[in-house]
Amino acid sequence: MFLGAHLPDEHPLEKGEAREHLGLSPGEIVLLNFGCNHIYKNFETIFEAMCDIPFNYKLVFAGRMELDSKANLPWKLAEKYNLLKSVIIDDRYIHYEEVGYFFYASDAIILSYRKDFKAGSGVLTDAAKYGIPIIASNLEDVGGTVEAYKLGLTFKAEDPLSLREAILSFHALSEEDKGVIKKNLANYAQTHSWQEVAKRHIEIYEGLIKGNHPEISNTDYSGKSA
Repeated sequence: MFLGAHLPDEHPLEKGEAREHLGLSPGEIVLLNFGCNHIYKNFETIFEAMCDIPFNYKLVFAGRMELDSKANLPWKLAEKYNLLKSVIIDDRYIHYEEVGYFFYASDAIILSYRKDFKAGSGVLTDAAKYGIPIIASNLEDVGGTVEAYKLGLTFKAEDPLSLREAILSFHALSEEDKGVIKKNLANYAQTHSWQEVAKRHIEIYEGLIKGNHPEISNTDYSGKSA
């Protein structure tokens, strides 16, 4: 079973409007990191990768930060890597009606996880809903989904040089290429929506009631055979 996505907005915000709301410059590349800093995330790789990046950017961290996750405290890492001027941290619970501003204001979202992370990502489905390209660790569920559905680029987990290359490659993409990624994200949100999850559950339950035994655990989050 895959993790469901919400359908794309019928009336998405313009990037300029979202950036104005958040106080972000219209001329910078904005790379988003959304959600809490749980122990399976890997923020240090992001900071290492962003050192000496040759274009103006802002790293945005939005979500409640847990102080006991000492390896993933963005303000400490920004100080360690001398990137305080390039980092914005919104350390609070982001209410649902505010989430879209962060995604629509961004050029891409970075999903950086430790090598031992085995689960899917709810933030990936949010990126699909809002049509924001993904730069993700090449792990089975997260990276596999990005690669299978062409939702962005991947990099080797915990490898800052690989992430740096992915960021530079994304920055070098043409607007046409980025437009293709956005179309793929919209298609993914449609075909992997919660409505589709519900249909799949109904199929399974009806099959069990009728004495059939459909494959329940043989599909990963990307929709491929496991």
